[in-house]
Order: sequence, then C-alpha cells, then structure tokens
Amino acid sequence: MSADAHDIKREVRKYYAVFAALLVLSCVTVAVNRLHLSPSRAIGLALVIATVKASLVACVFMHLLSEKRFIYSVLAMTFVFFFALMLLPLGTGSDPLHGTEVSQYASAHAGGDGHAEAAQETEVGH
Repeated sequence: MSADAHDIKREVRKYYAVFAALLVLSCVTVAVNRLHLSPSRAIGLALVIATVKASLVACVFMHLLSEKRFIYSVLAMTFVFFFALMLLPLGTGSDPLHGTEVSQYASAHAGGDGHAEAAQETEVGH
C-alpha cells in the first residue's frame, strides 16, 4: 500500500470519527433539552455544545488544523472584532441622550408641560 492510500484512509477515518462525535453531541443537545434546566443554564450549555461542534467542523472539515499561522491570526482578529461589536452596546448606558434628558426634551416639544406653547408665544410675539 502506498503512502498516499494510507494517508487517504487515515483522513477518511478522521472524518468518520468527527461525524460520530457530531451525532453524539447532537444527541447530547436533545438530552439537555429534556433535563428541564433553567433557561439561562440550558442556553449556556447549548452554546457550549454548539461551540464544540462548530470547532470540530472548522478544524477538521475546513482543514484549519493543518493551516498556517496567517489563518489563525485572521481567525483571532475575527473573534476580537466580533466580541468588540457585541460589547459595544454596553457603553451606551452613559450616552447623554439616554435617560431623563430625552424624555424631558420630548415632552417639552410635544406640548406635554406647556413649555412648547410658551416658546411658540414668544416666537409669535417677535
């Protein structure tokens, strides 16, 4: 048997092993659903299982295990920017348009407390 045929058989065995692992992890996902955990724990556990499954697919079927450093650095930057975008809304709590200023401004210009009518009277008087 040549080295190429041996390498192909080894790769096929690896694909079958990943396929079996994906089937088992899918069954685990269904089993977790039947445990009736709290929603936060169920979602957390489902996300962990999904991450493991996605990692298996990416590493084996997309051949990321055998790629060079450049691919890993691009992947790392993708994760950094993804998490930065996910954390970006957390900084909007200190936004000056967030909170009571907006509601006071909106009610004043909607005629809710009489400030808008007074402003219109002064504009008409000029």
